[in-house]
Amino acid sequence: MNITLKEIPTDLHKRLKERAEVNGRSLNKELMTILEQAVYSSRVDAESLRASVRERRAQYPNVVGSAAEIKKMIEDGRE
Repeated sequence: MNITLKEIPTDLHKRLKERAEVNGRSLNKELMTILEQAVYSSRVDAESLRASVRERRAQYPNVVGSAAEIKKMIEDGRE
């Protein structure tokens, strides 16, 4: 089956060609890869992900977890 894309902005076309080159693919194959990833990628169940993170954090109770604490650690490391 063939699909024709019309009126692709020049910048988008350029970036797609660059991406294809970086990945060692033709423009057609790169577009197929992008479409397959978009169509076949599984959606993340947010609640399952949160439960998994809570479970993992419980295994390491001494690890700092708040954003404010992490930011402070980063800032302290830069001094």
